[in-house]
Amino acid sequence: MVPRHVEAALTQGIEADSEAVAREAATTADPLLRSLVKRGVRRRLLATMAELATTHGVDPAPAHVMRVAVLQLRNQRLADAGDAGLVTAAFAALPRRRPPSRLPWLIVLVVAGLVLAVGGIAWIVLATEPGPPASKVYTRPVVAERMDAYQVGGVPLHDAALEAMLRDGLVTAVVSVDRYTRALDRGEHVDPGELAAKLQALAGRTEITARSPALAKAWVALMNQLVSWSNLSPKVAVFESASNELVMRSHDVSFQLAALGLGYFLDADVTTRGNSRDAWLYAYRVELISIVERGREPMRVLNLRRLDQLNYAETKFGMQGEELGDPLVLLDQIDENVATRDLRVLADTGSFRIGGDDWMDGNTAALELRAKVDGAVRRELTTALGVDGPNGATVGALLNERAALLGDWKHQGMHLRTIETVFLPDTLLEQVGKSVPKLELRRADQIETKLAELGAARIAANLGDALRVSVARHEAQHGYDVETPLRQPPDVEALVGPVENNGQTDHFATRVRNETSAYLSQIASDPATPHWALWTLADFAFDRSQWGGVYSHVAVIVLVELASQLGAKPDDWLIVRGKVDRDRLAALAGVIASADGARLRQAAAASWTRLFGVPYRPIGDRAQ
Repeated sequence: MVPRHVEAALTQGIEADSEAVAREAATTADPLLRSLVKRGVRRRLLATMAELATTHGVDPAPAHVMRVAVLQLRNQRLADAGDAGLVTAAFAALPRRRPPSRLPWLIVLVVAGLVLAVGGIAWIVLATEPGPPASKVYTRPVVAERMDAYQVGGVPLHDAALEAMLRDGLVTAVVSVDRYTRALDRGEHVDPGELAAKLQALAGRTEITARSPALAKAWVALMNQLVSWSNLSPKVAVFESASNELVMRSHDVSFQLAALGLGYFLDADVTTRGNSRDAWLYAYRVELISIVERGREPMRVLNLRRLDQLNYAETKFGMQGEELGDPLVLLDQIDENVATRDLRVLADTGSFRIGGDDWMDGNTAALELRAKVDGAVRRELTTALGVDGPNGATVGALLNERAALLGDWKHQGMHLRTIETVFLPDTLLEQVGKSVPKLELRRADQIETKLAELGAARIAANLGDALRVSVARHEAQHGYDVETPLRQPPDVEALVGPVENNGQTDHFATRVRNETSAYLSQIASDPATPHWALWTLADFAFDRSQWGGVYSHVAVIVLVELASQLGAKPDDWLIVRGKVDRDRLAALAGVIASADGARLRQAAAASWTRLFGVPYRPIGDRAQ
């Protein structure tokens, strides 16, 4: 059983007086079970530390936390879990168990479903009455922060000084490392002591080290690992393991921040190009912790917003948190998509992207599909906005008009960066004032004023809230699939191959399987915008620049499955030598676009069940 392995890992950590040993303990040779055990250890430690801090007001030593966790696993009741002497004595009195043996794969698959995420409540989006505030900024109603948000959901604790240090300090670290490694890679003379001194100064910042000994230790370890990594060549054998260690150290800091109820998340990434390499450290603010459920299985989802201003960003709406085991929703990417596409489709002059101009121009089948998709998505998004629906359509029309103006200015030779926000940068119109006709400049200024009067910032925020719910379902399904692994569907295997081949994992086939599950689940469980979820994916099938990738394969699989459920049987697979037969696929997609939201959700649930051979269980907000 997984709890026995969790207990064994915690016991190893107690003997070594190290939480890191417990979290990385190898209690089984089974790689799937080992992943589940690590997740169980981390969640058990997090819950125990939060309980000791909130109930007993103590900041205990690592061994004390692990002893309490083991006693809880054994269902031992303690009069005072904060009393170190009492806990040590109770732990010493426990009957010793033999180390657990490796479990068979079949049993692992069964017990994986029993691993539950820590409980919590879903964030209830506060509805606001529409109004015409002449402001470009919208501030959501204040929701009280709570220390136990990681356990019960809600808004976690935040601290202005700590936030500023994470935002600015990590940028300083990344820039310093970048300059150092580039000089090193060019064969220039560098002073290792200078970089070490900068990062050691950052490691000693009291905004973070004064929070708890465990957090201070994790933070110092991250800075030390960054120094070590910086002095390694990408060609040496230990470079990959050092890079993985850097990522793990960043997640250790996130783990300790969460244990204190603080709403911040750190992540790291390493990229290489020939003999050069880059290390990235990202700082996120956890805006909200929402809880979804599948049956009675809760799953915690972290909603993140970037703090640092590094010139690198994910293009995805979410990802899976490897260290904490939590699905992650990336709010900045959703906001950008709302500003650049979703608001614009609310107007009749707007269009939801499906494929490129190379397919759309003069293609009747393509244009008919786009019209159907535009209508389906527009109805969903307008309904999601409620009383703001009519104003949303006006906002969309204004954004489309402004985009046409900016497009004309670019065609005239002006160098304008892509606008990824609802409002233009404050100084843009002033900068271009002498280069564009006064009438066009005045009209652009009028559009900005009208957007503010309509409450465009509030409308964008509320639309983003609705879409975030959809993305959370997608990422939560990934989390459930980690706990209860899926088979490779025969139809998917025929297209991309098996997950395991000659004892080696095929990562492409694995990702196609996982994303097929997550997208079908997202569509099936999306309470308001299933068409938005589907057609966001479908663009990968119709855009030839995306062919051959994971998402283009997933898009074709999902469209074919949904069409089959809705009565349009394809006569053959639509990917031939890496190319998608877009016209034939469009005929199937048209049937799907004509279905209402309820039918689309039903078709997605039935498709998931058929592909993965077990009944689909919808994901929803946790019942209160």
